[in-house]
Amino acid sequence: MKTLIFIALISFSGIGLYAQNNLDEAILKGLNDLTAVQSAEDFINVSNYFERLSAAEPLQWLPAYYSAYLQIISTFSSSDPVQKEAFLKKAQHEIDKALKVAPEESEIHTLQGMLYQAYIGINPARYGQEYSGKAAACFNDAEAYDATNPRPVYLQALSVFNTPKQYGGGMEAACPVFGMATKLFENFQPKSAISPNWGAEDCQNYIKKCSSLATN
Repeated sequence: MKTLIFIALISFSGIGLYAQNNLDEAILKGLNDLTAVQSAEDFINVSNYFERLSAAEPLQWLPAYYSAYLQIISTFSSSDPVQKEAFLKKAQHEIDKALKVAPEESEIHTLQGMLYQAYIGINPARYGQEYSGKAAACFNDAEAYDATNPRPVYLQALSVFNTPKQYGGGMEAACPVFGMATKLFENFQPKSAISPNWGAEDCQNYIKKCSSLATN
């Protein structure tokens, strides 16, 4: 994360002025703000920006997608399970909105699976059995809708990595899946400058761990 900047909250009236041909510009503004965040609060501010943008543009899925994505990411910086679940409930609302607009969009199904993973992270004993299968189904759907999308494969690799070794998980089992995701990332071309394009750097970090594992 880069230097902290003040993210101004845009009013509902200001967002309402965005016409369709300016929507890309509005989304780019939020994504540029995202590159400068440094705290959980900053993530929420940008998420709120996208939430308001999605309310103003109900027929577009990307604003709701980014709002949900940042709500999910916010759970990783919180230590309060109640707050984490509040973030995820808000994210689910945004995902539901996005799915109504684009029910066959691979990126949205990927994000739904990521949300289920976040629930498991909050309380594995409570949510693991219910949501692990749901997450896997979402990633399978995401791959079916777009076989070139690296993100569902990457998140599946994380699932394997976080699964106890005695149940077939762990680093060694996850490395081949990270390798598959890496190949997809290398060939992936986002549809536009505002399309989802995250995960490659994190995946490479795991590949480095896999390389270290192979040399030991």
